[in-house]
Amino acid sequence: MDVPPAPYTVLGLSRSGKRLLVHRTDAPHAGVWLYDLAERTWRRLAAGVWSSSSAVLSPDEQSVAFTANLQGEGFENLYVRPLDSTGTPERIAPSPYGQFATFWSEQEGLIYTESDKPGTHIDVRRIRKVPGGAPEDLETSAGDDSQASVSPDGRWLTWASNKSGRTEVYARLLRSAAPAIRLSRNGGNAPLWSPKGTEVFYRTRNALWSVRIAGDRFLEPEKLFEAELAAPRVWNHEYAVNGDGTRFLFAKEVRDPDDYRRIQVVLNWPAEVARLVSGGSSRSQ
Repeated sequence: MDVPPAPYTVLGLSRSGKRLLVHRTDAPHAGVWLYDLAERTWRRLAAGVWSSSSAVLSPDEQSVAFTANLQGEGFENLYVRPLDSTGTPERIAPSPYGQFATFWSEQEGLIYTESDKPGTHIDVRRIRKVPGGAPEDLETSAGDDSQASVSPDGRWLTWASNKSGRTEVYARLLRSAAPAIRLSRNGGNAPLWSPKGTEVFYRTRNALWSVRIAGDRFLEPEKLFEAELAAPRVWNHEYAVNGDGTRFLFAKEVRDPDDYRRIQVVLNWPAEVARLVSGGSSRSQ
């Protein structure tokens, strides 16, 4: 993409594939931004310096839910605002815990992670009606449950959890007492559904995987490709899938040369210049 390098966190891609949500931490650009891929224009949705963020667009792409510290909260909280509004964002579920939006489902409402909770630490929750709805728990194991998403038909919840001692990807039917199904085999995180609902994608450190679904049966994982990827975080997926499930958007880590940003102090520099000109050897002065 023709986007200048910056400390981006990829938060999500609109269903139409025309808008990208990112978080930046570099002043004076810090905040949540919306990038129009066709027009190549930026719009800042929320300004401020906070270390962690997440954001998702509503299914109709008319509103955005995002995480921020706008009222001096101890931890990031959830806010929502219409995209056509310049008014003050509305905090929708005030909490003493950190909140991070991970998915907005047409059937199931806003899915989010709530962190730093006693006993369960990180949980998956939802708010069916935004704004105005009451939060509900979806996954509250003793491990860390995060990075949740919902299938396009609203039947399946997928998420990552380390309840087994290693982070794996799980799926379960939302309106069933059936147990969860582990989709990954040797670790995995950040599951996202293909827009067609035919497969679930997930990440390992340097690869993207696919698990296809046949009826209500998930097939074995298949590695799609390897790539040098930015490390995922428990509060967002750090990648996005386009509308037909054939292209993926990642943030790529750009490493500086070894001596970039390094300040070198040369003592007795006239002697050092003379040495370089004469081709002599270096000695301590």
